Amino acid sequence: MRRRAALILALACVAAGCGGSGTKHVLPASSVPTTRPAVPSAFTDKVTNDDLNTPTLNRSVWDFVDPNADSNVLMDGTHAVISVPAGSDTATHDPNDHGDRAPRLMQAITPGDFSFDAKFDSQVARQFQQQGVVVEQDATHYLYAKVVQNLFQTSFVVQVVSGTAISTPTNASIYNRPSMILRVAHRGTNWSVGYSYDGLYWTAASSFAADVTPQRVGIFGGNAGNTAPPFSAKVDSFLNTERSTDPPIINFWYGVNQAFGTHGQPQQWANVLGDVVDPSGTYRLTYSLNDGTDQPLSLGENAVRLAAPGDFNVEIDYLQLHYGSNTIKLTAVDNDGNVSTKSVTVNKAVDKLWPLPYTANWSVAGGNADNIAQVADGHWVVQSDGTIRNQDIGYDRLVLIGQASSWSQYTATAPVTIHSMDPDSSAVGLITGFTGATSDLNGTPNPDQPRSGHPFPAAFLFDQSGGRRAHVEIYANSSSHVEQTLIADKSGTQLELEVPYTFKASATDNGAGGSLFRFKIWKTGTAEPAAWLLEANGDLNQGSVALVAHRADVSFGTVVITHQP
Repeated sequence: MRRRAALILALACVAAGCGGSGTKHVLPASSVPTTRPAVPSAFTDKVTNDDLNTPTLNRSVWDFVDPNADSNVLMDGTHAVISVPAGSDTATHDPNDHGDRAPRLMQAITPGDFSFDAKFDSQVARQFQQQGVVVEQDATHYLYAKVVQNLFQTSFVVQVVSGTAISTPTNASIYNRPSMILRVAHRGTNWSVGYSYDGLYWTAASSFAADVTPQRVGIFGGNAGNTAPPFSAKVDSFLNTERSTDPPIINFWYGVNQAFGTHGQPQQWANVLGDVVDPSGTYRLTYSLNDGTDQPLSLGENAVRLAAPGDFNVEIDYLQLHYGSNTIKLTAVDNDGNVSTKSVTVNKAVDKLWPLPYTANWSVAGGNADNIAQVADGHWVVQSDGTIRNQDIGYDRLVLIGQASSWSQYTATAPVTIHSMDPDSSAVGLITGFTGATSDLNGTPNPDQPRSGHPFPAAFLFDQSGGRRAHVEIYANSSSHVEQTLIADKSGTQLELEVPYTFKASATDNGAGGSLFRFKIWKTGTAEPAAWLLEANGDLNQGSVALVAHRADVSFGTVVITHQP
């Protein structure tokens, strides 16, 4: 929904600043591999395990490489800590700067197939800080995967260096978390690189072919550029990854029996949401509808709708569903060749029009928000206090209410309690006129799965982004108002965390071919203000109401929507 997502998609990674090359992007559906490299009968123990909790570094395993002779490694009792000074004109600490200049711990291996995990408990909190893993053939032939803070966005970058030639299989925006596990698996000339925050949910970020004959593997900390701040990479463990015989576990968040269209159709799509748990890392995920052809599914995380590793969103056009029962079957294949299948039964109701007025009272939803609304994104749970709350924090967690084809003039009222907001980019509120995601990102074709185009005539938000003070606004992303604030509050209205507020949004025809949008907020339990806080004209409103939590933890109470003549 938000303009920050559009900016992330458009950012170019400047090689001199971020240590990478190519265009920054989120992983599209095309990044999901269609074939799997041959899996050997077993990985040999080529990688030496080290839990790195000894008082001194095991020098029989590790060699500390300090290219600029200005860094150090120490043991803090639970980590190996690689400390790097600030960057300068004469010294950089970057694996992609005319040879590997990053301070690193390396261990020798014999050439062959292997897989290893490295767990980092440090966070790249400042510009150009980085940490990662590296596989070397020699000083000018190597590959690495790193987490780097660049251009005010955290990225996961995989690069292959072969002399003066550098390729970038992956350069993807990710969320900045305090702990991360990086995995590299090598099979012949095929490589797989992924990451996880907990060792159960994995993002298979990159699979590619590279002609690198491994001689050493290791871990590094670094920074890039002469203004880069110092950094200390804290490595918790470095472990040989044995093959697993445990198959992936597929979870459907809203059950194995789901219904769409029971009240009406709030958007073009039916969304079946869930995640895959797999310590081996899921290599490929596909779905089929009613025993049809397998279709690829993207696995999270990405910078848009798949908020966490392992997340999926099966987005199917209502027109593809039969009336009555449909079967959607998912098939997951992991990096060790284990396969799982699981099906969900989807019932499509005979065409109905969502009634207006409408009240969504979560306390009578039977414990499932989908029974009285339609979840498009996110894992929403009905709380004991009669609210719904998103269990995942990420891009545009959306719950939809209404009829996309006919709802146009209405007022929506909802109690909102904000528990937390990302200070860099977040927003909370209501959207009107929503009809569903598209494959068009403001005029640019975008092949993401699920779709990431997000048109709407008005969003009524409490917005906190870009280091600015949070503010109330009416925002639009429509044909005449592309990613644009229609009007912002200048009075300085602020909302407190853990305090319920009532959001009220109105959309009516303005007599000039568009709609008049009006917005007010007040503390729940106090008198409603007589005047609207904000009013603005925009494109014509037609579509459903969406509850939105963008990179925020939010509870919504009973939603009341009334018709406006």
